[in-house]
Amino acid sequence: MKIGLLSFLILFAAAACTDFDREEQLRKVDNLSQQVDSLQVALQEHRVDTLVHLRTAVTTLELRIRNNYTADTIDIALGEKMEKFRQLKKFFMAEHEAEGEEEGEGEGLNHQTLGSAYVAVKRGITAEKSTLLKLKSDISNGFGKRDKYNEYISFETEKVNQLCALLEDYKSHKNRILNEFKEVYGDLNTFATQLESVKKSKSKK
Repeated sequence: MKIGLLSFLILFAAAACTDFDREEQLRKVDNLSQQVDSLQVALQEHRVDTLVHLRTAVTTLELRIRNNYTADTIDIALGEKMEKFRQLKKFFMAEHEAEGEEEGEGEGLNHQTLGSAYVAVKRGITAEKSTLLKLKSDISNGFGKRDKYNEYISFETEKVNQLCALLEDYKSHKNRILNEFKEVYGDLNTFATQLESVKKSKSKK
């Protein structure tokens, strides 16, 4: 009788311990899911929804200068600004244009267009949300290798940390490109306006 009672208590304790582990594991997965949801919100807040318009603005300004600049040679400083302007234009690929692109192997976000960089982070977040949802389902139902659950959670924790770093890289990349664009655009726009004024005044004579 005592042996039977002892066996029952051992089994009860083991079951209680298993339930406790499962609750703790589910809590950790839920916390990771909340972090990923927060990353998704933050990414959306830093989305650049005017990439096509920015690229159009670059092309328009280039034409204004080309159509009104009459000197035989280009000033070195002006040439450098124009070249930088053209280089910045390459970063203004919209998201829908980047959706079908494959991520460059070993290519960091700093070398990608803003649309491609956004899509890369978005894909990572979407994939992680799906993975965490499946992991939670497996733990809840006791599917798969139960002794590997904690290992899986640690692995996903590292992936979420990598997503956090990736988002920060995207934000820094976006801010750098837009700040450089505003600076160069301001200088060249002023220059284009001066060229147009000179041409207009000459046409009146």
